[in-house]
Amino acid sequence: MRQLYVACTVLLLLLNALPGAARAQETLRDIRDDLGVSVDGGAISVSGVSSGGYMAGQYHLAHSTKLIGAGIIAGGPYACARTTSFWCDFAPGWPGFWMPHDSCQAIHMCTAAARLEYGLMGAYFGPPDHRDALDTAVDEALAGRIDPLSGLKGDRVWLFSGLEDSLMRQEITDDLRDFYLELYSQDEVDNPPSLLAYEDGWTVEHGMVVDIPGEADRCLEYGPPFINDCGFDAAGQLLAFIHDLKGPAGGPPGKPAYGAWDGGSLRAFDQRPFFDAGDDSVSLNTQGHIYVPDACRDGVPCPLHIAFHGCRQHEAAVRQACENGGNCPLLFFHEDGGYNEWAEAYGIVVLYPQATAWGDASALDKNPRGCWDWWGYSGDGYFRKSAKQIQAVDAMIACLRGTAPCG
Repeated sequence: MRQLYVACTVLLLLLNALPGAARAQETLRDIRDDLGVSVDGGAISVSGVSSGGYMAGQYHLAHSTKLIGAGIIAGGPYACARTTSFWCDFAPGWPGFWMPHDSCQAIHMCTAAARLEYGLMGAYFGPPDHRDALDTAVDEALAGRIDPLSGLKGDRVWLFSGLEDSLMRQEITDDLRDFYLELYSQDEVDNPPSLLAYEDGWTVEHGMVVDIPGEADRCLEYGPPFINDCGFDAAGQLLAFIHDLKGPAGGPPGKPAYGAWDGGSLRAFDQRPFFDAGDDSVSLNTQGHIYVPDACRDGVPCPLHIAFHGCRQHEAAVRQACENGGNCPLLFFHEDGGYNEWAEAYGIVVLYPQATAWGDASALDKNPRGCWDWWGYSGDGYFRKSAKQIQAVDAMIACLRGTAPCG
């Protein structure tokens, strides 16, 4: 019996020694209870880059009554892929004839993906019309499929678009700005324009923009890990604006030093309790991450921020592209996106849910690049409360708040 016990113990130790094995199986409830996480329900916000920017906007509209704001980097207007256009709705044979409508809109209208991937063979028909997105938001709210637009009252929105973004052209994010300004002017919202900030003057390519001291300038790099060192701290700027962070004597918040966060405070957790793992179309990773600074433990209420990565930016995709001689730096969104430094300095819990790839590279109705769903690969209602990914993230938030069971 003793030999069996020793053998089992050794086996468990060996399994736990595998990279990511122990942490990947830790549940979000375990982390919450172990650290004594307490979320301030009146200080929850979201942000994201690229497909994560679209998801941040979708979650913001779907659950606006739960949020105080959103940060969107290189994103477009709400339900953009659901809007209409001549080329994807009516033109016979090109290109809507041979692909799903929302996929057509996504690569030809709401991004310049078709032009970027296929050159002159890939047409760009954008930008989209923000008024279509506004009509969709109004209709969805009236139908009860997203929160009432009045839930946006007082919300602060921070936007970023790079002048050299070849995928999410600046005119698309300009349309997102106009969408929010139109929303803010609605009678039930009535927000002043000062609650929207837009950074659009930086010469930078598509990706999460960071400020890494001493690193080579990567302003114009396009490709994995989609973290562009360009002397601008996007995560810090959006957190400071959305949460109205203050420095000493009520002045502007001081910028924390790069890398000033504790690796032990970043924990991996099992995402599977929050979605149907047998449904491939959910396209969520088995593992997510959460950063819990020392100041947010033992029952001390803290703000919660949810940060959505972009396409080809989940951990496995970056490792595949950049390890073993890959011509790109091994930078991860949940470690190097700039959020953790501000979380540590200002007492904010940051949740990093992860998507994953699904389908081969040519599958326009699937998710081969591990993007968040903003064109319908998981189902028609991808921009509503009922969306599979939105429900999963909402369940994670409820778990951390203790307002619902953890899966």
